[in-house]
Amino acid sequence: MIERFARLQVQDLSAAELGWCRRWTFIWCAFFTANGLAALALALAAPLAWWTLYNGLLAYGLIGLLCAGEYVLRKRRFGRFSDTLPDRLLATLLRRRRGGS
Repeated sequence: MIERFARLQVQDLSAAELGWCRRWTFIWCAFFTANGLAALALALAAPLAWWTLYNGLLAYGLIGLLCAGEYVLRKRRFGRFSDTLPDRLLATLLRRRRGGS
């Protein structure tokens, strides 16, 4: 799935980018396994309020962090920036950081 999403932005993925996609597919699978186990553990052994907090807020926050983290790391690693506003801002921020200023 990660490769399919990546190909929506870039048609000609390099071998390194394909490897990146495979690693992140594994990371997402591990995350969803851990997320499911956490939800199950909370459902079986915790108050309903804890389960609700985790599944209604925290899990979505973690998914968002993982999405954003992968996006920023991919852009930093491969440097393929489009002309969209998020990419322009990210390119500027990452170039400043690399340049030391």
